[in-house]
Amino acid sequence: MLVFLLVGSTLFTHTTAWSQTVEPTPADPRLSYEGLAEVLDNDELRSQLIQELRDLAQTEPAAAATPAANDPGVLNETNTPTTVKSNQWMTALQYFAYQLHVDLKASWAVLKQVLTQDPQKIEQIKRWRAPVLGLLIVVVLSLLIYGIGRRVATPLFARLNQWAHRPPTTGHWVLTRSLRFRKLMAVAAALLVDWATIVVAALVGYAGVVSLNGADPSSSSAFLSMQFLMAFVVVEGVKSLSRAVFSTRYEQLRLLPIGSASAQFWNRWFSMVVSVGGYGLRVVVPLLTVILSSAVANVVGTLLALAVYAYAVSVLWTKRHSVTQTFLDEANRTENAVMGTVLRIMARLWVWVAILYFTALLVVTQVTHDNALVFMAQASAQTLLVFLIGGILSLVVSILANHRLHLSEYWHNNFPLLEERLNSYVPALLRVIRLAIVIGMLLCVFDAWKLFNLKQWLLSAHGQTVLNTFIRVVVVLTIAALSWTLLASMIEHRLTRATGVKLPTEREKTLLILFRNALAIVIVTLTVLVVLSQVGIDIGPLIAGAGVVGLAIGFGAQKLVQDVITGVFIQLENGMNQNDVVEVAGLFGVVEKLTIRSVVIRTLDGGYHLVPFSSIDCVANHTRDYGYHHGEYLISLRESVDDVIEHMHAAFADLKRDPEVAEYILEDISIPGVTNLGSAGATIRVLIKTAPGMQWAVQRSFNRLLKQHFDAAGIEIPYPQTVVHFGRDKDGNSAPANIHMVDALAQRQRNPEIIPPTPEI
Repeated sequence: MLVFLLVGSTLFTHTTAWSQTVEPTPADPRLSYEGLAEVLDNDELRSQLIQELRDLAQTEPAAAATPAANDPGVLNETNTPTTVKSNQWMTALQYFAYQLHVDLKASWAVLKQVLTQDPQKIEQIKRWRAPVLGLLIVVVLSLLIYGIGRRVATPLFARLNQWAHRPPTTGHWVLTRSLRFRKLMAVAAALLVDWATIVVAALVGYAGVVSLNGADPSSSSAFLSMQFLMAFVVVEGVKSLSRAVFSTRYEQLRLLPIGSASAQFWNRWFSMVVSVGGYGLRVVVPLLTVILSSAVANVVGTLLALAVYAYAVSVLWTKRHSVTQTFLDEANRTENAVMGTVLRIMARLWVWVAILYFTALLVVTQVTHDNALVFMAQASAQTLLVFLIGGILSLVVSILANHRLHLSEYWHNNFPLLEERLNSYVPALLRVIRLAIVIGMLLCVFDAWKLFNLKQWLLSAHGQTVLNTFIRVVVVLTIAALSWTLLASMIEHRLTRATGVKLPTEREKTLLILFRNALAIVIVTLTVLVVLSQVGIDIGPLIAGAGVVGLAIGFGAQKLVQDVITGVFIQLENGMNQNDVVEVAGLFGVVEKLTIRSVVIRTLDGGYHLVPFSSIDCVANHTRDYGYHHGEYLISLRESVDDVIEHMHAAFADLKRDPEVAEYILEDISIPGVTNLGSAGATIRVLIKTAPGMQWAVQRSFNRLLKQHFDAAGIEIPYPQTVVHFGRDKDGNSAPANIHMVDALAQRQRNPEIIPPTPEI
């Protein structure tokens, strides 16, 4: 990534490495010695310079009268830091305009000397024929070796492309099973191969320089050749990064998810900008400086910088809509909300940021020379490095987010919900890590552009406080999460024992569930209070306020307190547990859920009833220890009781042979006898002792069998009947019944369409 440190100088710098001349600055506006000599040598420029010096001499007394007001470096009521900075930039722009004006005139003078075949200038040009020839030899040799190296590395690039596209395997390292990470590794390997080829070509070129200038390595020819080799390493290194991002031949070695046509276009655009700017300003401009003059080199360098800037900005503006749509499509595809938001923001701002960057780079490098170029190069390199590292870390986090934790069989059997709970923590933890990565990237980028001094802040008392607070909060949250995970897993281990171990009773299950709920409330409350205290919030008033509020709530919510206290005593006395069949508050059903203040009853019709404990006066639990089928069976008065009881014993014998309910019968049938004699019949009571909760199943089976025995024996079960009584006269004679009427009614029942005759009176 060190090549990025030279990107800015590669594109826009006009200075040369060999020049030891002090560069003019806004604070020291002196021309170079060569430029001054060219001005004095030209009659027209010399006259103009004399006139400008006289004008400056006339304006100096007026300016000296108010030095504090006019000095851009003095702070006063009118000169704020912003005003001083603005004045410095205005001075720099004025000097740049003046320097450009002088360079243009000097360049025109040099051009006229060349066109008029000035003997001195022609002789100066001829002296550089041999160095230029040596430069051409080094250029051809380096480019030839580089082309051959790229050709030799083609099969390796193809193999890397195939390896990145190969389906993932079940390796031990989870990252190697990710296609995205494999792709990143393949791109990094291809980039290293590309850089190795560049280094080899540069070394061969350097060997050519040494062989051509062995006796005098500091000669002009060696200087020009070294200028090219430095530009070659930087430019081709940056272009290799472009090929890593916009690979045109190998789709799997392309970092950005774009099509081949778009990749080819942007790679060509980036290569054009870097090549023209790099080779033009690092090779052509120094060559013009030594052959013609520094003025000509400055003018050509400025024109090249403007041309590169115009080309870059025009392409960015033309392609803004397509790139914006690409950002939006990627934001819609991503599952990460933070990354989607960042991509949408980039879709709106990327073109303006890019244009602003190129504009600032052009203006800063052309107008000011006081380490501005070095600052731009370092800031750009740090920004790109931050985005690269952040992208890799984000990729690793995304890969880990898609991988579930798998515990061994021992942990799965003894703590069945531990794996699920740990996997539920992973997404939240990775979201926090991703957010921390984004914040760290922003801070590093701000530090790169001097918007925020990250190092100074980290070493300051405030920065140390923030870091210590962050670490303490992370430790508290980690301890809370581990405590909850450990205790909840222990409770679940007790609730779900492995095979062969005594299962917990329903009472234990209920108490453990209540304890788990209370434990969650306690851990959350303590964690919130400790975190607030760690971030600097005084929790004393909060606790006192909570006490006052709790007292007020206690007076206003006595019913709630009664619910909790009643529920505690019901559980301590083992009044009811989850899955018990109970009758409370006039409701009969199954206990579905118990909390610290209420019980949920699911009735037979599926109704969901939430009953506060304070509303429960009596609990009738039908699943405690044992149950009884209590049956009251009504028989006709004409039936023999002993015969009926005998058939009841026979039905119970069949019941004990029923495999579905036999195991739940605890004792033999108990028949106390006749409990009631009434007009409807005789009532016989039956008691069958069963396992708790199974009395209803036994009842249904016994009723079915008893009905079968009664039907077989002809035992009548009373039902509502009407007795018709024919009255008698004093002599004891009854009026004869109308048999014809009865026959007619029988026919009517057999054939409803027959209309019965009118009865005879």
